[in-house]
Amino acid sequence: MRIESISPFCPRTTPVRRALAVAIASASASAVALCGCGSDVADPPDYGVYLVFLTLADVQGEVRLPTAECAAQPIRASWLRPFVVGPDLSPDFMDRGAPPFCMAFRWDADGAPNLNAADAGTISIQGHSLPMSVPFSFDPSAAPQQPTSIPSEIDCTRVDNPINGLMSYACNSDPMRMILGDLIADDTAVAISASGGAHIGGFTASNLRAPPTVEPSNGFDLGHIDIDAPLIASWAPTDANTVLIELFAQTVDPMGRPNAFGQVLCMSPSSTGSKAIPSRALEVLPRAEGTNVLFVQTTVVGTNLSTSDEGWGHFMVGAGRGKTGLSCVRPDGTACCGQ
Repeated sequence: MRIESISPFCPRTTPVRRALAVAIASASASAVALCGCGSDVADPPDYGVYLVFLTLADVQGEVRLPTAECAAQPIRASWLRPFVVGPDLSPDFMDRGAPPFCMAFRWDADGAPNLNAADAGTISIQGHSLPMSVPFSFDPSAAPQQPTSIPSEIDCTRVDNPINGLMSYACNSDPMRMILGDLIADDTAVAISASGGAHIGGFTASNLRAPPTVEPSNGFDLGHIDIDAPLIASWAPTDANTVLIELFAQTVDPMGRPNAFGQVLCMSPSSTGSKAIPSRALEVLPRAEGTNVLFVQTTVVGTNLSTSDEGWGHFMVGAGRGKTGLSCVRPDGTACCGQ
């Protein structure tokens, strides 16, 4: 891991504020996470805790969409989720301000949480493999789409969000894709850089490599998740130093249109072997009701997080791979495919 071209200017953080920034930045579903918060220098006007958190994931698993056959389908997915956040970030649930932690958000189709309104300039990702990819759809009747290649340089830039009127980041690659090959392989070395903006200075992190894929264990079945029952995420021994767990939930109407969303993000040292997901975090997620079914995509990823205190302040960088699965539940509580 190498950190270079780091801006020397950043807001001062108290231990509590630094712990919160570390927690948010570490809440990654996977592969590459970056964050920056302040070192102990004088506070510039109007600065608070600002950080970049970016996830690039390569996860594999199996799903059953509610078709007539309900046949199991292999899935290999990538995520690209840039979060560029400030002190106005307000999770619907957070159990503690430092790892290990869990936090949860909920939103609807008319607007998303304020996760990326701050300014870090252009964020660029390079070094990943270039598999073909197709959009992921929860609509089993959707027509197949022609595969396209993931760009060799993924750029994320700050734009006006027409839904909620906030500034947010958009990338030249869809945020969630089905990939047809390796995105992050054993020899992949990813580099991520930010040009710097009004809130966060420029930096480059390179040679980010992923440990072997983490494996769920002890009955932690990613395709059979009941968010109304106690949930313990568990995993087999791994070379990763940190395990990240994500539950991404959405309700979908009979036409395949999503209307309510929720996300739980948790982090734990890999040595613990398990993480109990707080019931209050699960309560934030939407439920199936009326004619809407509930999909819950659950992902567990092993990653090696590294830190640096050079110049800019505290950074956490990591690369990882993992497993994913999809649950589908009807309003009466039965599984869509009778799993």
